Amino acid sequence: MFVICYNFFTFTCEHKITIMMNLYMLRPSILINMIFLIFLIQCDKKSELITPRFSYPNVSMITVGDNVEIIPTVEIQPTEFAISPDLPDGIVLDSTTGIISGIPKSTLSNTEFTVKGKNDGGIFTIALNIQINPISKPLPEFKYNATEFVFKTCLNINPISPTNQERNEGGYTVSPALPEGLNFDTAKGIISGKPSVVHAPSVFKIKRMSVDVFSEVNLTIEIVKPLKIWIKDMNFRRVLKNRIPFAFTSEDSLMTDNSYFLALTSLEVSDGNIISLEGVECFSGITNLECNNNRLSELDVSGNKLLTTLSCSNNRLKVLDVSKNTALTKLGCLQNQLTQLDVSKNTQLTELTCGLNSLTSLQLANNPLLKNLVCYNNSLESLDISKNLALTRLECQTNNLTSLDLSAQTKWDILYVVTQGVGTNNKNLTSLKVNVTEKQNPEIKAVKTKLKTLDHDFIISTYNSNLNKIECLDYNPEMDVCNP
Repeated sequence: MFVICYNFFTFTCEHKITIMMNLYMLRPSILINMIFLIFLIQCDKKSELITPRFSYPNVSMITVGDNVEIIPTVEIQPTEFAISPDLPDGIVLDSTTGIISGIPKSTLSNTEFTVKGKNDGGIFTIALNIQINPISKPLPEFKYNATEFVFKTCLNINPISPTNQERNEGGYTVSPALPEGLNFDTAKGIISGKPSVVHAPSVFKIKRMSVDVFSEVNLTIEIVKPLKIWIKDMNFRRVLKNRIPFAFTSEDSLMTDNSYFLALTSLEVSDGNIISLEGVECFSGITNLECNNNRLSELDVSGNKLLTTLSCSNNRLKVLDVSKNTALTKLGCLQNQLTQLDVSKNTQLTELTCGLNSLTSLQLANNPLLKNLVCYNNSLESLDISKNLALTRLECQTNNLTSLDLSAQTKWDILYVVTQGVGTNNKNLTSLKVNVTEKQNPEIKAVKTKLKTLDHDFIISTYNSNLNKIECLDYNPEMDVCNP
């Protein structure tokens, strides 16, 4: 009897009801009634431990940016919901109600998620497929005030921008790249700059991006050479009129198709009290530009690509961009306010004079032809000339050098490292390495034992009490030059 009762109570409530009904019909005794009553009480308690049951609707039509709320249909309530893998950015699962809600920020290909609901009765899992589609509604229209533009070389354009500049997180793109000299603002879609080369009419596609979609417009841009330009600075204009008077109109405009203008290859405008050389970039045929001793605070030579010599010393320049002047062999920018100077694109450079500025570094690895380097009175803390094997003249006094290795060069004509009583005088210099021979440098005899003396054209040391190491390689020891 015990075994029968034990097995009976291990059945499910549904099976027990069937069995008890059959027993009661056969033997409606008091014992059967008692057992039936105990069974009902047990089944009532067991009903609290039933595994949860729920389902979700089909959610394949979700779109980026939509307000999403996916509510489950619950048959038996779980005490906690969970989902894996993690939901896309912008939507979340409420662990108590099982509701999935939020605003999706990106698309999602059809992906299967597993939702789990659990209570004391057990764990129930269900598969839920979610797909997030791209925005189907069009973006607000954007356009420019025209679709065709003609710009002139060497002249600043009036910036053009979209008429509708609503906040746009995706930004703008242009394809293909704009003609040289024009700039494109990828945040606002604004086109600006100064075109430097003639360009045939071409179509440029401007796209405004937003999450997963874009809107676009096509612009046709042509770059032509101006027939006339106006030289704003009256002193610059005066100098030019003295030089090429027949290239000016009666209204003082400069005619760029004039034969005198086109024949000009060298432009000397030094000592002219000139504040601005705006317009000089239109002189695309010149190879020599000298504009020393003026009051220039800006200098645009991006259009002067044939320049081999540029001399702009004793001005007020804070920036000098010579990256477009790849033919330069001589560059003089002495006594300005430069804090940096990039000559990495000027691989033909043989002479560089950049003293009396505020340069803190000078990279010369791409200038193997450099022969003369004058960089005194700057703030250089190091100077690497190991790649400049042709160097024969170096003037680097009055900087902040702590060491100087000149062992790569074998022939010096002029070498100034420190000069007596001038400025900072490389006062922290403690190591100097030089490679010279009497045969290669016959003038060295003139300063035979005068390492602390300024004498003649060859000076390898100075007034500097901190200089405790001078190393001369391949040198005649009888001259005793390396022992100050």
